[in-house]
This record gives sequence, structure tokens and C-alpha cells, in this order.
Amino acid sequence: MPSRAMACSVSWLRLGALPGSIGRGSTAAGSITAAADRYLQAVLGWSTDALSGWPEEGRATFGPLLDRFVEDLTARHADLDDS
Repeated sequence: MPSRAMACSVSWLRLGALPGSIGRGSTAAGSITAAADRYLQAVLGWSTDALSGWPEEGRATFGPLLDRFVEDLTARHADLDDS
């Protein structure tokens, strides 16, 4: 379930959309991509372990809430780009 949120964050890192990131076209872009990939693997591993002990009902509730959070965060990010 958390993979959508993490993938969104990693995409932002790769595009240079998060504060402090270097972005596309930079000589350091490859190292940012590698760091984002390592981050994604670590967080997904942790969250998979953390959620493995949750009952099915809890995981079923968490998924849609996380999706909503990511959608709202993405919309907010787009609003900031438009202003």
C-alpha cells in the first residue's frame, strides 16, 4: 500500500521538485536518482515489515487514507507550481 506514496516522493526527487534537490540535467542527477532508489527500498522494506503485523481491516483502512493523503499532497504541490 505505501508504494504509491513512496513512488510519488521518489518521482519528485528525480524531477528536482523537492526543496534542496538538484534535479534533471545536473551532473549530480544520477547520484540523486541512486539515493532516491535506496531511500525507496529502505522505506518500503520498513513499511512492509511494519504493516505485516496489522490486521487485514487495519491495512484496508490505511490504504485509502494514504491514497487520499498522496493525492492531496500532489495537488498542493501542483498549486505551488502554478503560483
